[in-house]
Amino acid sequence: MPDVTDHAPQSPSPDAAPRVLLAAGGTGGHIMPAVALAEALRALAPEVQVQFVCGNRPTELQIYRRLGLVPWVLPVPHNRPGLVERARFIGLMTAAWQRSWR
Repeated sequence: MPDVTDHAPQSPSPDAAPRVLLAAGGTGGHIMPAVALAEALRALAPEVQVQFVCGNRPTELQIYRRLGLVPWVLPVPHNRPGLVERARFIGLMTAAWQRSWR
């Protein structure tokens, strides 16, 4: 079993700006509330750094583009029914998670 402490985040310095990662994709019904949350956080703490992450479907990328935002994109398709598709989905999610640690 890998030692997870190898990837433990460093403690930020007390002067470091807060950083928030918001995962939202699919449709505007998920993205727009995340954008509203980011705006509210920035209103409370203007120094906060907000980054978005989403999947690679054209619809979600188009929504972010229209809003002038550049999200981090995980190349993972949405979950589909069927045993083979679910196994493929789990494999792709695992690979994306591993890449996120690099």
